[in-house]
Amino acid sequence: MRGRRKPCAARPQEKGRAVTMRITISAVRKRLKTVS
Repeated sequence: MRGRRKPCAARPQEKGRAVTMRITISAVRKRLKTVS
């Protein structure tokens, strides 16, 4: 799946995006927990 999308040049960006998505998801979950 990784090699199918784009060359290695796009890998660093993709990694950063995944990390940010994970952080945002965890933050949203925490918020939902505190709200409910």
